[in-house]
Amino acid sequence: MTRKARSDSDALNKTAADDAPVAARFPRRGEPTGQDGTAQSSSTRDDSSKTDDQDDRNNNSSSGGSGSQSASEPKKPLAAKANATDGVLKFTIGKADVVPVSPLEKVPVPRLAHHLDRVLFNPGVYYLQDPRSHVYNFDPYLQAITPVKDFNFEALTEYMTSSRDPSLEQLARKHKLKITGSTSSMTGVLSQLHFFISRWRPVDFRRLSIPFAKKGRTFTPSQRAPPSIYLRHRDGVYAIDADKSLDDGETVLSFLGRSMEKMLTLSPEEFATLRKDAKTAAPKDTKPEAFHYSKVGSMLMRSQLDCHDPRLPGNGTFDLKTRAVLPIRMNVRNTEEGAGYQIFQSTGLLESFEREYYDMIRAAFLKYSLQVRIGHMDGIFVAFHNTERIFGFQYISLDEMDEGIHGSSDQDVGRREWILSLKLLDRLLHRAIAKYPNQSMCLTFETAENHQADLSVVVEPMEEAEIQRRQQGELLKALKAAQSNERIEKMPSSLTSNSNSKGTLESMSNTLEQMMRGGSATSTTDAEAGSEEDKDGSGLSVENRERTMFKAELTNFVNGQAVKGPPNPSSKNEWHIQVAIEDVHDPDLIQTKLKGMLERRIDALTQLRRETEDFNSSDRFMKELKRVTEESRKKAEILDGKRPKIPIIYSET
Repeated sequence: MTRKARSDSDALNKTAADDAPVAARFPRRGEPTGQDGTAQSSSTRDDSSKTDDQDDRNNNSSSGGSGSQSASEPKKPLAAKANATDGVLKFTIGKADVVPVSPLEKVPVPRLAHHLDRVLFNPGVYYLQDPRSHVYNFDPYLQAITPVKDFNFEALTEYMTSSRDPSLEQLARKHKLKITGSTSSMTGVLSQLHFFISRWRPVDFRRLSIPFAKKGRTFTPSQRAPPSIYLRHRDGVYAIDADKSLDDGETVLSFLGRSMEKMLTLSPEEFATLRKDAKTAAPKDTKPEAFHYSKVGSMLMRSQLDCHDPRLPGNGTFDLKTRAVLPIRMNVRNTEEGAGYQIFQSTGLLESFEREYYDMIRAAFLKYSLQVRIGHMDGIFVAFHNTERIFGFQYISLDEMDEGIHGSSDQDVGRREWILSLKLLDRLLHRAIAKYPNQSMCLTFETAENHQADLSVVVEPMEEAEIQRRQQGELLKALKAAQSNERIEKMPSSLTSNSNSKGTLESMSNTLEQMMRGGSATSTTDAEAGSEEDKDGSGLSVENRERTMFKAELTNFVNGQAVKGPPNPSSKNEWHIQVAIEDVHDPDLIQTKLKGMLERRIDALTQLRRETEDFNSSDRFMKELKRVTEESRKKAEILDGKRPKIPIIYSET
């Protein structure tokens, strides 16, 4: 690839595959990257209209830990809140903050099959089949993905949320812990706390080539969206469940994640028994899954262990991730349209492994790194695919993900920030429990996207019956109905369009308002009728639900000095945070804030094509991407016709 940055249009017209080696690699640490080589840690973002240059005007100094970030005194607003209920809270990092907890039963962790373990010890991407020589690096059997319709998902162990896991609750009671959670239920909230503590530190593209240097260094809308969790109470123990009220059911990608995990860890013969057309079908798997448990404060955390190799550092465990290509992710509900898109090269803006890596930095690395840390794992094994075929594999260590998220791996920023986040979350949850003891509740978190980066947490006590209705999609159905002013079963096309009519937005807003006032999830027309009935004492209640909001302000301290902007302590620097938390009780203010949170979350979750800034700029990109996908399939068919009829497989012997 030339050193000169190419436009999207140039990349779209590129048809020839790069002459890449069998094991393609991005630059290793210390190798030239084509960029200026400096660590670009910027100040916190102001708003979406700011350019990258504006974001970079307060770059951190990488030599002195706190460097030029230091300020002589904390922010005045923080000091002014010293008289809050808890005053100004100080969170520090100890030697044994997160403590492993032995499981009730030790379960063996699967290992990679098909000699895929070679990927674990070679940095960069391994092509499944080298596009130049057509030599297979691994068993050709791996290339074709079993369609979702042909896989017997009933044979797999059912996933259990935190609130439904009896072993998790039993462990919590055994160790006298009050709160339980899992990676899937905690990573959304911990992401917001990352934004809060890091002051919206931009992502780092040092491993990517020059064309990506001009791309936006912000997280994607879905990563920034305010998450909600349910704190479900049962006999003195509270389980954290992720809020699924706006999820539109399982997608092809979520199903493929489960089936491909089995494909990568089982022999072809074992995997064949999981197909629906198997002569001897596999029995229902009743074996318990392997989990890692750990505690911090009064919280017990659970992380599923996907895979293990004793040669890796630490306990040798790692996560399996199946990563669909760009067009699939931008149109998850119509994966057939993007399934023709292929990966032909190592680097480049499109049809490359580098493009997928770039998108992972912005959309997935934060979540993945949190999951790895909770599970005390070493990294992630990624399989890149288009739902029909696998293109290659890459092992990404936690250190490498830290470079993309925190700007470095040798400064120990990621681990220390994670510990601070967990301690702060433990305190916030206890504050909510003290406010509404022995009750289930819903908590919504959001870090403001400005220089102050204040944190807001809205706490709503909620009956278990209402939580169940929401988790079953009551709110989502109401919003769908509000868009079309009638009850419908499928997501309307307008819900994934780039724009909404004024009437649709108003209809959705009214539905949200009705839900927040304590009414059931009905269409806008039904809500209006209910309001009329309320005048004579019947129908829906419009009384404001009791709520509390926590407003938190934070200051980072490095070696005792207050830090402005993203903290950049060295591994030897002392780092702690001070947080002032204030209770807000104004019902109108809380309702306005919560409504804004939910609207921003809906906007992010229902417009999946906005996962890339390219689509934000113009619909032209989507049209061009569709054209590239069509040409990509044709090119793949031509290449398939040139390949030897008898596959050539690489062998070290």
